[in-house]
Amino acid sequence: MFATTSLNGVIGHAALILGLAACVFGALGLGIATVTNDRRLLRSIPNYSWMALVAALVAVAIMERALITRDFSLAYIQQVGSRDTPVLFNTTALWSALEGSIFHGFGQMIIKARIARAHSVIGPAIARHGNQPDVT
Repeated sequence: MFATTSLNGVIGHAALILGLAACVFGALGLGIATVTNDRRLLRSIPNYSWMALVAALVAVAIMERALITRDFSLAYIQQVGSRDTPVLFNTTALWSALEGSIFHGFGQMIIKARIARAHSVIGPAIARHGNQPDVT
């Protein structure tokens, strides 16, 4: 399958497979940790979201690279890319079709989940220790 594709295709597919595996194992781990009440496993679940985020960022970067270099060995680039289009418009072509919009939405969802997680950890810590300066 990878014999005739470019390096962009191989790295992009690998990133997507890693992201899928991270999401599946994270969901399974969360289910198992919830059912068995395993606190140690539950604390390791955020690592899977980090892995999915990194995989999504790599996949987006590779797809942008393929659009900029006009790598027409990828079907998506054949569909939305053009040699006549300036680079600025080729970079925005990532979100011009349904696949790219889903790709973009997936990345945004992971980033927002990480931000929500950070707020759920930082917010209670500030409430416990107070955020008022010491004026004594």
